Amino acid sequence: MAMPALFSKLANGARLVRELARLPVAPLRFELQRNPDGIRRAHALFTQRHARYKIIGNKTMGIALIDLRAFKGQPSAYLATVQRSGHAGPQSKKATARGYTLRRIDRNEHIEEGEADYFMYDTYLGAKPGLRDFKRRVGFQPYRARYALV
Repeated sequence: MAMPALFSKLANGARLVRELARLPVAPLRFELQRNPDGIRRAHALFTQRHARYKIIGNKTMGIALIDLRAFKGQPSAYLATVQRSGHAGPQSKKATARGYTLRRIDRNEHIEEGEADYFMYDTYLGAKPGLRDFKRRVGFQPYRARYALV
């Protein structure tokens, strides 16, 4: 490998490490009382070695999360953040015009004890540009995850 290409590759790697180090940390809990066997399997999947980057966990760096605590249980606070220009506002108008509908759901019907601090959509940094842009528009941000079995 030529020296300029090597330096470029090293610089890109250093930039990625800096970006990852600056990510906010999200403490995520796997609560064993919900389903001990299933929770242990999920925890093992999320914390196993990453397939490509062996020194980090599978779902630990650049995870796409929405911090639900920031909205204090107010759906209108979330909607206000994503309806402004540059976010999901224009896309939601297109979807409505095409006949798509939005309905309110009770998230507690979709999780067992009803307590969720974050909403996750896989990884942010590993997503292709179109999916990454979608995630940004609907409010996902990249985080470093710290998992705990409780």
